[in-house]
Amino acid sequence: MNEVKDLIIIGAGPAGMTAALYMARAGKSVLLFEKLAAGGQAALTHSIENYPGFEDGINGMDLSDKMRQQVERYDVVFEYDSVESVSQDITTKIHTVTSGAGNSFQAKTILITTGTTSRRLGAKGEDKFFGRGIGTCAVCDGNFYKNKIVAVIGGGNSALEESVYLADIAAEVYIIHRRDEFRADPFVQDRVKKHPKIKLLIDTVVEEFVGDQKLNKCIIKNVKTNTLSELAIDGVFLYVGLDANTSFLDLQYKDKSGFITVDSENRVNKDGLFAAGDCCSGTHKQVIIACGDGAKASYSITDHLSKL
Repeated sequence: MNEVKDLIIIGAGPAGMTAALYMARAGKSVLLFEKLAAGGQAALTHSIENYPGFEDGINGMDLSDKMRQQVERYDVVFEYDSVESVSQDITTKIHTVTSGAGNSFQAKTILITTGTTSRRLGAKGEDKFFGRGIGTCAVCDGNFYKNKIVAVIGGGNSALEESVYLADIAAEVYIIHRRDEFRADPFVQDRVKKHPKIKLLIDTVVEEFVGDQKLNKCIIKNVKTNTLSELAIDGVFLYVGLDANTSFLDLQYKDKSGFITVDSENRVNKDGLFAAGDCCSGTHKQVIIACGDGAKASYSITDHLSKL
């Protein structure tokens, strides 16, 4: 069993790394869990244009790397593993985190900043072709579709921004959206509508993904006319929403959608369990908001530690 840390942070996205930075600078011992690579969903974004300080925007991976490098200047321990469970001793009030490798780590407080994962569509054939023509990260897989035809499903900022990114690689990009209006910012919508390689398929849903070894077309339906048609494509990217990465946490701490319920001080309960960032209920999924949430949580955690 390792030493008891002041804080274990689960998730090295913008919220988690901001909290780690604040807590380490306050002289607290911090262990930071991350199962993949630092940055979370932010690292999968081609260009972040609404984070202050970068007049031309910044690549999500580059921003994530800068955050990680800043945290590593301090005495923060990184543990690259998943988390299977979080528990607390009723008598000592010490929390125990059990990792995917079966190791146990202890701390006086826990901060959950696990973020989200891209939601799946649920259409016929999706499971068969996921990873073989269907993906959720244009930045990761976009180069596989150089001079090919791709579709992006969704209507928010992520869907439209990544469509612009893909249009610089692919021969043609279709945006498939079930409504006749987009949720994305007007600035992003204007950019999409003016791009000669992007075509909009509004009031449209995907009924089925079709192919042999790899995806080569999808069956689409116009929701107003119920008309079915085929769309020949080489790849599809899904941007249809986000699910919270909270499967390891007890149901009592989550809303019906799986997001963590916190109070105004980022407390999940009064026994040293906190949460911040995109995994929390009611938050806007933005990098700058996650950073602010992580900073706010650090003050609440510091106050909690001072009373132990």
